[in-house]
Amino acid sequence: MKAKICNSWDELVESGPGAVMFNEAESRLLFVCPNAGAPDACSGVCNIPVNKTDCEGKPAWQMTGWPDAVTLSPSVYNCAHSQKCQWHGWLRNGEWVSV
Repeated sequence: MKAKICNSWDELVESGPGAVMFNEAESRLLFVCPNAGAPDACSGVCNIPVNKTDCEGKPAWQMTGWPDAVTLSPSVYNCAHSQKCQWHGWLRNGEWVSV
């Protein structure tokens, strides 16, 4: 699924599964779970720290290629809104790829 690059919160929420927005001030990538809409899937916006450590000093994801070929490393697993979601995959070169 191609990631839709968004420039505002409203655009992110309205764009649905796979939409992404970079919050540069907080160095976080916000995204709508690629699995959104499936039974037991996440329905909200998720966010992960990128290119730094998180608030507890844990390593964050590395993001490159913003915005045209956005890539995250390592993979993304699950989404904080639903322990049932269990989506696992990558964001590589602007595409969400399921495991």
